[in-house]
Amino acid sequence: MNAQQLSFMLQICDGNFPNGAFSHSFGLETLIETGVVHDAATFQSALKSWFDLQLIPFDGLAAHLAWTYAHARDVAGVIRLAHLVSSSLIAEQAKRGALQIGRRSLQVLNGLVPGGITEWYWQRVRAGEVETTHGIALAVAAAEMGIEQSLSTTAVLYSALSSLVAAGVRAIPIGQTVGQQILATARRWIEEAPDFTGRTPEDISSSAVRWEIAQMNHKRLNGRLFMS
Repeated sequence: MNAQQLSFMLQICDGNFPNGAFSHSFGLETLIETGVVHDAATFQSALKSWFDLQLIPFDGLAAHLAWTYAHARDVAGVIRLAHLVSSSLIAEQAKRGALQIGRRSLQVLNGLVPGGITEWYWQRVRAGEVETTHGIALAVAAAEMGIEQSLSTTAVLYSALSSLVAAGVRAIPIGQTVGQQILATARRWIEEAPDFTGRTPEDISSSAVRWEIAQMNHKRLNGRLFMS
């Protein structure tokens, strides 16, 4: 990885990346409201479950496949994958949030990586022909930048974890230092994540039932800090 590629990865994984992710907890706020998550230990446990059962087999695998298609300039493959992922999002608020974040991410990335498949994909999204998630958008842009696949997927996983830890720091609340300690632990989860080699779009799945129910019930909370 050269300096330009490294600085690009740092930029898109920064908490200040302007895609609106800070406004969403993707069900965490519901888990806090119901008492399932109430301190650092319960948060880390719930985060690990979300990582294993939803982030890895859904967003992680989708990002891996998106890079494969983008690297091969298989635009039809990117579109099919994007349709599959967007239609698989069930909870109303989480779906709307994920697609809003994805659209904004791709818009910003198009300005950072102009031309090629990133620009083509943004034009399709802007025209309303297809949706995107942050992970797919990031993977497409990373492939355009010549960043290797494993690092692209790592960036997707890390940025998702970092965003949810930031939500936990504010909502539980836990201190910033504790949040960083949890994020350091989560980095080991990424390192130990399964290999996606040989996986296909048919393998994309999510079995984080508690999180998905929390995402569905978020709109019924009496008061909300987050949009999802």
